[in-house]
Amino acid sequence: MTMHAPGLLDGKLTHAFKQLDVNGNGQIELDDLLELGNRVLAALKVSPESADGRALAAAYEQLWSALVREADTNNDGMLSPQEYVAAMRSAFFERHGGFDEAFRPAATITVRLADADGDGVVSPRDFEILLSAFQATPADAEVAFGHLDTDGDGTLSVDEVIEAARHFYAGDDPDAPGNWLFGHIDN
Repeated sequence: MTMHAPGLLDGKLTHAFKQLDVNGNGQIELDDLLELGNRVLAALKVSPESADGRALAAAYEQLWSALVREADTNNDGMLSPQEYVAAMRSAFFERHGGFDEAFRPAATITVRLADADGDGVVSPRDFEILLSAFQATPADAEVAFGHLDTDGDGTLSVDEVIEAARHFYAGDDPDAPGNWLFGHIDN
C-alpha cells in the first residue's frame, strides 16, 4: 500500500514556483517561462533560432497557456504562488491526464534536447547540465540522478525523466523517485 505524505506535493510545487519565477518578483509570467526556456537552450548550447529552439519556446508557451487557463483566477496575466499551487493540485494532480496535456510536451522536448549525443538516454553529465538551467547545483543533480536511475544502469531514458517529472509535479507518494527530480528540496 502506497502512503501519501500531506504537504509533500505543496512543498514540491512551492519549490517549482520559485524555479519558474525566473525574475524573482513573486509572480510567474510568460516572460519567466520564456527566460527559463532560454536558460535551458543556453545550458544545452541550442540556438533559439534553430528548429529545436523554436520548438522548445512553443512548448513553453503552450505550458504557459495551460497554466494561465487553470490558475489565473484574477485574470491579471500573472500567477501568484497561491494560484499556482491551487491550480497545480486541481488541474494536474487531481484531474487524470492533466500532466500529460499541459506538461509532457515541454518536458519531453527539454529532456530530448538534454540527450546531447542523441542515443536516447541522458548521461549524468547531460542531466547536470540540464538541471543547471533550473538553478540546481551539481551536487543536487548527482543526488537526483542517483534516485532517478532506478535500474542502476548509469543513464536515464527520456521516459524515466518524464515519469520523474510527473511524480514531482503531480504526485504525493513519499517513496517516488521523482520527488528527487531537482535534488533535495526543503518542504
